Amino acid sequence: MEMRRKDRQMTHQESLKVLAESQVVRLGVIAEGEPYIVPLNFILIDETLYFHSAKEGRKLGALAIADSVCLEVDDIVAIKTATIACKFSCYYRSVIAYGEPFLLEEGNYKAEVLTRLTERYCDFELKPLTAEDVLGIAVYGVRIRSISGKQNLPT
Repeated sequence: MEMRRKDRQMTHQESLKVLAESQVVRLGVIAEGEPYIVPLNFILIDETLYFHSAKEGRKLGALAIADSVCLEVDDIVAIKTATIACKFSCYYRSVIAYGEPFLLEEGNYKAEVLTRLTERYCDFELKPLTAEDVLGIAVYGVRIRSISGKQNLPT
């Protein structure tokens, strides 16, 4: 879909950067016949987004049959006030991506991804996880096939 405000459109690389720097991504998928959105901690490696989960539940049931998912992040920078309500505005950055979900197989790469994901949210180095450590955890990836970003920043 073409963006209406091309002057606010971010490049592919800018969009990936905003995604990678965000703390929470929202995953949109169809679950039990209805739209379902869930916030997730994640890590972006190359152009694949990874997140962890329990091995059962609504999200995993939906992902098991999904061919495509939607990802969204946003950053409200500031509110631009005015003396007239309809002249208020918002400074922001937002990104929407689409991709194919897949379950990461058991093994060393799954342990490496989960270690990197955990380290992303702490300020100290962790002992690397092993394949045995992560047997009870599901790790999903989403290969990003398209991404677009939009921003309105103060000048």
